[in-house]
Amino acid sequence: MMRYTVRVATLAGLVLSASGCDGGGSEAQSGCSVATLRGAYIYAQDGYTISGEMGLERAPFAQAGRDVFDGDGAMRGEAIVNFNGAVLAIFYSGTYTVEPDCTGAVTFIDDDGIATHYDIAIEDGGAEFGFVQTDSNFVTAAFERRRTASQGRCSLATLKGNYVYAGDGFNISGPGSTERTPFATAGREVYSGDGRISGVDTTSTNGEVVRSTYTATYTLNQDCGGTYTYDNDPANPYALFADASGAEFAYVATGTNRIAAGFERRR
Repeated sequence: MMRYTVRVATLAGLVLSASGCDGGGSEAQSGCSVATLRGAYIYAQDGYTISGEMGLERAPFAQAGRDVFDGDGAMRGEAIVNFNGAVLAIFYSGTYTVEPDCTGAVTFIDDDGIATHYDIAIEDGGAEFGFVQTDSNFVTAAFERRRTASQGRCSLATLKGNYVYAGDGFNISGPGSTERTPFATAGREVYSGDGRISGVDTTSTNGEVVRSTYTATYTLNQDCGGTYTYDNDPANPYALFADASGAEFAYVATGTNRIAAGFERRR
């Protein structure tokens, strides 16, 4: 979930902060409690902050992170946020409530003491939930996913095999820029288990389509956070947050000229 506030805007010479987008629906369920959410969840999202008359001024952002829910109404987390080209790592803690119908609410307080608020809807026995931010001037909704209840350690070998992805975002000329070129991409990557990646993708940048093959390197720490960098595009690296199973990871662009976040899944 989005936890980032005006501190990033200050760094960028901007005025607001943000949270992301993704969506979906599910059958109603019952019997949930705060204990339904337990373990490490990963998320990726993008969206806008809005300001000005009728909310016509919009600043895009993207982020990825990890939350740990304790199963007793308390949680904590970390994220990497890219707000219109200004990138920052943040940490936060929070509280949450869950109703028997598997809806609920979460309040987060970041390391600057600023609170943000969300409504949530839980599915699959707590393995996934959707959230939407309810603060003014934020337009964002997304999913958090737990592939395994384990909070085990990761290594390079955690990511191994074939992963697929599809996503979109913006290329910009620099932090705070209002010149944004939209792009969408889909591809397949092979992780070696020892820090190397090979991949193939198709990318449409403002309608211009390019098909390519590429190589990259990745890192993954014991806490399941890491990075990857394309050999042919080192100016646009990414941060990643992996599930301890290696079945999925969330990513966010951390260069100053690209705003994007998403998931890769192993098949």
